[in-house]
Amino acid sequence: MADLSRVSKNDQKKEISVFTTDTMSTDAHTFGTLPKGSLVTGAFVVVSKVDSTASSTIDVKIGSSVIANEVPVDALATITPTVAPLFFPTGGQISVAKGAVPGAGTGEMRLVIQFIELDLTDGTYLY
Repeated sequence: MADLSRVSKNDQKKEISVFTTDTMSTDAHTFGTLPKGSLVTGAFVVVSKVDSTASSTIDVKIGSSVIANEVPVDALATITPTVAPLFFPTGGQISVAKGAVPGAGTGEMRLVIQFIELDLTDGTYLY
């Protein structure tokens, strides 16, 4: 069996990265770009002011992929939608779109996306 512990970056530590927005309305928005070679492991929506439309929802997207579908924004909460780990080899634009029940955009929320850049290392080793 080959020992690959010192080949390429196999023995270097990776870090979990977090993208977060400022407080924004519960309307559609576009943000920066997820770095290439990223594995998205989670998403959170923190609703701090309720949208005035009953049962209103949003979708969280990276590129054309919906990573969090039909997230309710009609109640104060920190919502942790089920997000299956998704790999984005070329990265992608982070955005929020109106869901099946579009809200009035009168609420306020923050978006948090947790991801790992698979090729980025912090310069330390796993000895």
